Amino acid sequence: MNRAEAYSLLNAELNSYRQIAYAELVALVGDDTSMVRRGSDGLDYSINLWFRWRDAEGGDVVVSASVAGADWASPHDRLDDSFVVSSDCA
Repeated sequence: MNRAEAYSLLNAELNSYRQIAYAELVALVGDDTSMVRRGSDGLDYSINLWFRWRDAEGGDVVVSASVAGADWASPHDRLDDSFVVSSDCA
């Protein structure tokens, strides 16, 4: 397990969504996405993404992600991060 590599992959995936306009993120609300990315260490990491309303439909969008390595002992041993895009950005 390489936490630094896992966080780097998680951050790269979230950064790609930080570039997306609010209206495009709205279209993703309710969708869950999973993918596997191979790290520079040669290990596979599972990344999960969720798109949700912060408080109420039509408001801020929360983009959340988690990453775990295939060899991590516990499913609770993962890294999480998220960011919020304000509806004011529409």
